[in-house]
Amino acid sequence: MNELKNSKKQAKNSQNLTKNAPFLTKNESILTKENNNLNQQKNLLNWEKDKEKLINKYKRFLKEKNVILDIIKLDFLEEFCTLKLTLNNINNEIQTLINDGKLFSETDNNRGKPKEVRHPRFNFLWTSI
Repeated sequence: MNELKNSKKQAKNSQNLTKNAPFLTKNESILTKENNNLNQQKNLLNWEKDKEKLINKYKRFLKEKNVILDIIKLDFLEEFCTLKLTLNNINNEIQTLINDGKLFSETDNNRGKPKEVRHPRFNFLWTSI
């Protein structure tokens, strides 16, 4: 008798879970989206911190060389550091893709041996230089 009650309870619980599944999926997608937003904000904060560290490093170097820092030089320094960080991030991304084997796609050539072909997304790297 207890087994019958337990199986009925399990069936009812299963129906309730099935009923609530769309809400759970929606909540999960909202949480995932919020998590992605938080990660983007965290990355942006890290970017700003790295940029400030780099700017301060170059400021110290220029002061050691007795360079007078005016507004124009400071603006240039900020742009330079932004570009340097951007290039470093691109380089890191490309290295990650190379290490993961995703930068080159393998195709068979006419002799049946695998051949590495540059990934189309990164063709600009080799053609624009």
